[in-house]
Amino acid sequence: MAKRLFREASEATKTKMSIKKQGILNPNYGRTQSDETKQKISQKMKAYWETIPNKPSDNEDI
Repeated sequence: MAKRLFREASEATKTKMSIKKQGILNPNYGRTQSDETKQKISQKMKAYWETIPNKPSDNEDI
């Protein structure tokens, strides 16, 4: 999977991602995570999303 360039995704992309991860197709289907694991995931995802810029709008100067 390619690394994201911007935070926003098109509606078509969001739908595809949603369908791809439903039910038994979800890699964590049927598993439970400890509170420690949830906290680690949370911290890593916050750090990851801080590095991804917002998509510039058409009227913004680049």
